[in-house]
Amino acid sequence: MNLRARKSTLRRDLREKRRGKNTFIKLSIYLIVVLLLSFGVFGSTVYFDGQSQRMSKEISINENEIYKLDREIQNLKLSLEVKSKREYIYGKIAQNNLGLRPAEPDQIVRLIPSDYDFKGASTNGKKFAYSSKNAKSKIVVND
Repeated sequence: MNLRARKSTLRRDLREKRRGKNTFIKLSIYLIVVLLLSFGVFGSTVYFDGQSQRMSKEISINENEIYKLDREIQNLKLSLEVKSKREYIYGKIAQNNLGLRPAEPDQIVRLIPSDYDFKGASTNGKKFAYSSKNAKSKIVVND
């Protein structure tokens, strides 16, 4: 009788000890998981902040380069506009003593685009030019 009661109390004590161990293990696993998650969040925040700063630097460098290239394009357009004016060209001709003079109207030859340029069909690789003296005479021009 007495043995039986003692045996059941031993089982109960063992169960309670196991529950205590299980609770400790569960609590420690929970704490480890929470710590790992918090370190992961903190680490990713630091990593992405660094990446954000690096990308901001690259963006500012690229924006600066785009600004410089835009200024260069504007300068080149202005230079092209100035250098394509008739006065500039005549000044350069006079400066270099080339002895050139403007063409007379009968010296001008106008090239007319071939069928190949528009339709994709070949005209045996020939393009035609017409003289301004006689608009009906056709001259074959080889490329």
